[in-house]
Amino acid sequence: LKGQDKLGDETKKLYERSLAIYTRNEGPDGVNTAFGNAVLGNYYVALSESQLTVETKKEHFMLAFGSYHEAVRITKKIYGTDHPKYIDNLDKLCIITHHIELLG
Repeated sequence: LKGQDKLGDETKKLYERSLAIYTRNEGPDGVNTAFGNAVLGNYYVALSESQLTVETKKEHFMLAFGSYHEAVRITKKIYGTDHPKYIDNLDKLCIITHHIELLG
């Protein structure tokens, strides 16, 4: 969708719907709930790249932060701190945090 320049509201609604289905089926601490949060976080990071103002970039990074923070919480609970899925999500959360700090 990014390559087709289609990262608008329809895409967001599909990602949010997927996350809602995962949460309903597995609960707030399910493996796919963590995955859905990470995917939604990726969406917000990709969307931030096309923003023209610092304020809107930061807004999208903050949304990505929230999604990845939840993914980190869930993967830590499921797998522990030595698992690659936890480490990958934590790494992305750190990168997002760095972008937010750079934007002020």
